[in-house]
Amino acid sequence: MTETAVVVTPKRADAVFDWWRRNCSNADGSAGTRARLRRCRSVNDAVSEPAALLLARIVGALAPGDSSARSRRVASALAAAVVLAHVREHDERTLVRQLGWSAFPGDGTTESTAERPRLSEVRFKRLMQVRDSDELLTQVTRLVSLSDGKVNVPELSRALLRWDDIQRQRWAFQYYAADIAAPPSNTENDA
Repeated sequence: MTETAVVVTPKRADAVFDWWRRNCSNADGSAGTRARLRRCRSVNDAVSEPAALLLARIVGALAPGDSSARSRRVASALAAAVVLAHVREHDERTLVRQLGWSAFPGDGTTESTAERPRLSEVRFKRLMQVRDSDELLTQVTRLVSLSDGKVNVPELSRALLRWDDIQRQRWAFQYYAADIAAPPSNTENDA
């Protein structure tokens, strides 16, 4: 793994969840902070929001190192802050499992329209091509909306902060209901 990704350890995942609960959740969060973050349309918009910068600090995106790598880490953290502001409620299911196929489509038993994914394959494949933090922010915000704002907060933050080939593979396996074959989400191996 390169130094450009933020590794979300279990301790950091708990800190991100606590950040979301205090700043963005409908139940306990700050309505003003949530509204300001939701209005952000880019990483540059989010850079002036103290709550977004706090999340960058919490996940270690501001750690010393190569300045271009740090810039990419910070951009990922700011994008995560904006997307998490759109999450209304924590859900144990991962975002992509909620929106993807209910059963593996390659076995021939998932042809009924009731089992089709809520997220079209075209949109999913477009998401898998995203490499830019602003585009990731836009597309994943739309997915959160498609899930009615119910998302697994730690899992979503982990995906956004480490948007690389391994993470895209995990989401692809989840989308096609083949989670068993997905690369492990072991933060020790990720580091």
